[in-house]
Amino acid sequence: MTLDGRTEARLPIAMPIYLIDRRRTAQPPELALTENVSSNGLRVLSKWQRKPGEQERFTLLSGEDALIARVVYCQPTSTNSYRIGLRLRQPCAGWWREQAKPIRLGVAARWATIWREGFMCNATKNKT
Repeated sequence: MTLDGRTEARLPIAMPIYLIDRRRTAQPPELALTENVSSNGLRVLSKWQRKPGEQERFTLLSGEDALIARVVYCQPTSTNSYRIGLRLRQPCAGWWREQAKPIRLGVAARWATIWREGFMCNATKNKT
């Protein structure tokens, strides 16, 4: 175990995901951006504040089944967003690999720009 309590290193992978918030069921899933990932969890940038202990669901843009995670921390950033640490309910080695393959630095940078400008994805449009 490392000094910060993690049993494995996080990989610095930036990729878009959908956060599905039970509290805002009338709202479409939020398009969020990961900062790092591991088989035990991830850190994401979100427009919405969460509380430690809350349960979150998220999906990859490819539409995979939702993964369930628990909020470990939520820190405000200087850009009116939040860094959220999520711990997966069950470790899942490589859950990010299929989506991360096509993500290259330029693509991730464009997604980060779109995300910072407040783009909210309407998942219902993508399902039709």
